[in-house]
Amino acid sequence: GYIHIPSMDDPGLDKFVRSLYSDNFDKDALVLDVRFNGGGFTHDQVLNYLGAQDHTKFLHREGDKGAVLRSYDRKWTKPVILLINNRSYSDAEIFPNAFKTLGLGKLVGQPTGGMVIGTGSAKLIDGSTFRIPRIGVYTNLGVDMDTVGVAPDIFVEPMPDDLKKGIDVQLQKAVEVIIKDMQAGDIKKSGNEKIRNLTR
Repeated sequence: GYIHIPSMDDPGLDKFVRSLYSDNFDKDALVLDVRFNGGGFTHDQVLNYLGAQDHTKFLHREGDKGAVLRSYDRKWTKPVILLINNRSYSDAEIFPNAFKTLGLGKLVGQPTGGMVIGTGSAKLIDGSTFRIPRIGVYTNLGVDMDTVGVAPDIFVEPMPDDLKKGIDVQLQKAVEVIIKDMQAGDIKKSGNEKIRNLTR
């Protein structure tokens, strides 16, 4: 499956959740994409849907059974890989850092933009506004994420000719890597039919 999250805000979160449940939940692996994402505030909400483990089983009187009471509480528990690039900014950098820190999967693409800081808006007497930095963002190791960004596990630089032809080499590499990892057993292994299901 494949989901592009265009922004880390409510519309972007809604698109992610709808795509996850409507088009991708039956897939056996997922490529998430936060390239060209200007940021926002929803990294924790997206993470909440990823990497969970089943902990309880519910059995209904009618015979239905499952790991959750409500269908929209289902979590993605299968392999996932994340695409990033130099136009992933702010919360779209916090998210891949958390994704990597939590061990959810590999990052593929280019280092993120390195623009991770919380700002507030101030208004001047003439009606114009400017923004003032007010919140620094640091990794668990104490690294200031502003100006640094997040490095991918697998670096892929798109070439102008590829872009002109509409060839997405970063996406191609992500699919190649997750299939190879599944086949090698580096992540949850599925049969060949399930692996083919990724690219349907």
